[in-house]
Amino acid sequence: AAALGLERGGRVAVVGARAEAALPGTWWDELALAAPGEWALRFAGPDAGPVGQGGERVARTASRKTVAAASDLGAPEAVVLFNPGLGHPALAAGWAPALDAIAETEKRALVTAFSAEDLERDLEALAARGPFDFVEAPALNPFRSRKLVDDESGRAVAANAHSFVLRRL
Repeated sequence: AAALGLERGGRVAVVGARAEAALPGTWWDELALAAPGEWALRFAGPDAGPVGQGGERVARTASRKTVAAASDLGAPEAVVLFNPGLGHPALAAGWAPALDAIAETEKRALVTAFSAEDLERDLEALAARGPFDFVEAPALNPFRSRKLVDDESGRAVAANAHSFVLRRL
């Protein structure tokens, strides 16, 4: 939370959300225990919804969890991208509009990656957009999943294995 500039909670947009949006509220209560404060999470992405009326769902955890369209980031104080595949050959082009929207917010962004290869592709994709500044340099994520799954090439990878924080995109 500190690397994102959120000492006592805040509004966070989780862009490209998938399973994260469907997690039960008790799972997100862990966020409030680890980083006390009022948290409002907005999950945005084509695989995050629609859930509930109007494609938006608010669930009570530490504060609120919102599922919305990827183009509607609201007014986040920080952005999170869990294993986005920004540089993956099959996904990179689809990320351009979302990355433009994130860049417009001028907020810090936490990005995770499945593997060292995934991390390198994401960094190359970001570098192609222009210069960026690390708040936290790429490193092995101590909070990564311990469950290994096979990627498209048959290698074992873990969700959120690597992470970094950018001052802004």
